[in-house]
Amino acid sequence: MPAGIFDASKVSFVYSGGGSNIFPEKSLGGSPSAFPIQLGLNNLFDDSFSSGILRQNDYCCFYVFNDNDSTYRDAVIWVESQTDGGADIQLGLRTAVEKQKIIIEAIAVTGGSLTMDVGGCEFTFSYSSDITVWASNLKSALITSCSLTNADVVGSTFDSGPTELFIFEITFDTTNSAYDLIEFVSSTLTGSGILTPAIQRIVAGGPINEIAAAIGNKNTIPAGVSFGLTNRSMPTSVGTLKSNEGFPVWVKRTIPTDAVKTTPDGFIFKIGGIGVINI
Repeated sequence: MPAGIFDASKVSFVYSGGGSNIFPEKSLGGSPSAFPIQLGLNNLFDDSFSSGILRQNDYCCFYVFNDNDSTYRDAVIWVESQTDGGADIQLGLRTAVEKQKIIIEAIAVTGGSLTMDVGGCEFTFSYSSDITVWASNLKSALITSCSLTNADVVGSTFDSGPTELFIFEITFDTTNSAYDLIEFVSSTLTGSGILTPAIQRIVAGGPINEIAAAIGNKNTIPAGVSFGLTNRSMPTSVGTLKSNEGFPVWVKRTIPTDAVKTTPDGFIFKIGGIGVINI
């Protein structure tokens, strides 16, 4: 795909906390809000000195969405700058590769195919008596039908007595994206005692397209999120961000116990990457 210009003005920054949330103090994970982050003081965190109680660490979560028509490849985020003498800011993501499992239980399978759906994309893969070939058929169907960059499918069998289990473990492409759980659509498999396939999620992918798990209050550490100091030379990797996709960003604010009130205190958030035109 040819290189394109990524229009940074078409990036949305919205609160978390549900579709109707407009309050920074409620931006603690959960679904993205329909409302953008506003300019001005206390637009992510409240005033730590207003109550007279100094908190050591607190957290908030916002979402970034790619409103461009093009893909943002090798997307990264970082803190460009922050106020001297103020709080220390770290960015955090929960990064994981999506893994799911399909289990087919039958007395015997002799032929036919299965049709399944993931995120509105249907794919059909044919049976083979060789479990490795059957797994390869599933892999090819996913990549070809659902435009995945790559996928890895490992097939295995397990004798459970009168029936046999045919197990396919799927590792989705390494773009750090969440995927809908695979759904069964139809089957033309032949044989005997064939049950409807069971589908399980082994690992939820992220951060792209995931919904951040909400925390009870802003002093609760979000589970599974890795935080770190970032800058332009050492950004945090996000992955491949397609048009209309988004991801949650956690912000950790550390306030030293000897901190002095600084107004305004804040930081500049940046996103970078390589824009490519979708053709």
